[in-house]
Parts: sequence; structure tokens; C-alpha cells
Amino acid sequence: MPAVEPFRVGSCPGDDAPEVDADGTADPSDIVVRDENNENEEGQEEDEEAREQQLRRRPSVTSQMSREDAAEMVRQREEEVLSAAFGCFIGWSMCFALTVMVLALIARKAFLIWMIVEVIREGYNECDVPIRLWADIMIGVGVYGSLQLLLNKFIYKHILRWTPEPGAQPPRRVVLYNHFHMFFGFLVFLLCGLGWYFIEVSGTSNSWDPELPSCRSEAPGLFQVVQIRAMFGVISMPFVISSYFGVRQVLHWMMRRGMLHTNKAAPPEALEKNTTAITESDQGTPDEPLQCSICIEDITFPCEEVVVQTKACDHIFHKACLQNWLNVDRSCPLCREDLAQMQ
Repeated sequence: MPAVEPFRVGSCPGDDAPEVDADGTADPSDIVVRDENNENEEGQEEDEEAREQQLRRRPSVTSQMSREDAAEMVRQREEEVLSAAFGCFIGWSMCFALTVMVLALIARKAFLIWMIVEVIREGYNECDVPIRLWADIMIGVGVYGSLQLLLNKFIYKHILRWTPEPGAQPPRRVVLYNHFHMFFGFLVFLLCGLGWYFIEVSGTSNSWDPELPSCRSEAPGLFQVVQIRAMFGVISMPFVISSYFGVRQVLHWMMRRGMLHTNKAAPPEALEKNTTAITESDQGTPDEPLQCSICIEDITFPCEEVVVQTKACDHIFHKACLQNWLNVDRSCPLCREDLAQMQ
């Protein structure tokens, strides 16, 4: 019977065979009874688990800088990303908005003069809708708008008791007064909508007083200026809102809510491959509360939102906030580390 060649447990094809004696038996010292391949795999798994635990328990690099610095750094990165992706759009939008604002300012002054003339000429003619009252209110609004700068200086100094100084933050009462202008603009929008309604129902059975003659025939000049002014006010309202908030602010708002996408975005699976979810036990007891530098909100456990830590740079964010960021740019908001690695 031919001798059976001995083998080593766990040996692979191509490995050197153990030395065989003259009687066909192998030296026991050459027979390996340990599965080296399985041991190597287990060792790799242990190393990977140890590295994962080290990643989770290692303090975030964000803790090495102040929360204000981190938030400011993200705001600067947002500006850079938006300027790179939408710079041309922002520039043209600002030019267009500036042109519209200048034309709108000229048009409002022209409407104010025209309306005053028509109120003097036909304002005492009674008709089926109160366009005379509407015109009086709009004239008052127009006069206030024309004297707004002078009135603001008087109100700041004598009523709000505040004098603007370079670099000084206005007190809360001044901030509330400034926000009132936005409400005032919305009020003008409602007035224009009401004037449009008056024009539509004049001469119909839905007018305020159907027994009186139609304003279209009784006061045609006043009717026409009210009609054009009301339509102009309604149509121009979106431009007023955009000029108040600014195109950049609108883009910032859309970016933080995942409404923007660019060609520099990370692949959809990049977030899962380049981050790991963390819990309170993974972070221990930090000296100060963690903060998501994108939304500038504290991260407190238990947290309703999923919190993740980047594997490449150890920065911590809300998962939803980071996903919205990666829809626009593939790098870390804080350190520019590439978060789109798919290996």
C-alpha cells in the first residue's frame, strides 16, 4: 500500500509538505494542529473591533475648539460652498432684485402722486365700493414710506432712546421695531389684495352697496389707479420678501433643510460608510454639552435625533444635518476631510 502523504491542519495548496521519514511517517513536530488562517481572521476582527471602540471613545476634535468657533467655521464653510455652487445665480439675483427695487421705488412715488390727483378730482363721487377710503389709507402708507428715514431717526432717538453706534448691537426694543417693518410690508400686501377685491366686485351684485353706481363709471380715474396700484402691490410682494431676507439667507435656509443639491454632493451611501452612530455611553461625561455645529443645537442624550461621528476626523453632528450638508458638498463642514469615501 502506498504511503499517505501527511498534511497540516489549516495548510493551503502550495505550502511546503512536512518532512517524511523512511518508513513513510511524518515528524510529529512538523504537524501543525492549529488553524492559522482562522486565527488570522479572528485577529483581524479583534483589531477592527478595537479600532471601532477607540474611534467611539476618542474625544471629538470639536472639543478642542470653542463651540462658537466651530459654529462660525461652519457658517464660513456654508458661505464658501454656496458661493461656489450658486455664485452666478446669487450675483444675477442681486442685480435683478436691485433693479426691481429701484423701479418699484419710482413706481410707488408715481402711484402716490397719481392717486392724490385722482382723489382730489373724483374722490367725492359716491360709488358701490369704498375705493376712496382705500386710496386714503394707501396715501398715508406712501407718505410714511417717503418719510421713513426721517421718522426712524426721530423714533430711535426720542421714543426708543437709542443712538446707533458703529459695532454696537441694538437693544431688543429696536430689533422688534425693525421687525415691525416686515409686518408693515405684509399689511400693505393685504391692503393691495383688498383693493384688488374691490375692483373685481365693483358693478356686481357682490359689491358693498349695489344700489350705488359702479366705481368704474362713476370715478373712472380713481378706479384705474386703484386697480393698477393693487395689482402692482400683490405682484411685487415676493421681491419685497426676498429683499428683506436676502437671497443668501434663503439659500442657507434651504441648504439646512436638504432642499439643495449640487454636482459636488457625496454619494447617497457615503453617510453610512463614513460615520458611526454614537450614544451617551460612547462619549462618557464631556466637560460641556456636545453641539452639532451645523444647526448650532446642543446634543443631549437621550436624543430624539440620530447622532453620528465621522470616522475620518471624529467630528459629531446630527445625522440629518450632516446628510443635508452632504447633499451640497462632500467634505466635512469643519475640517474639509473627504466624507465620500466608498471603500
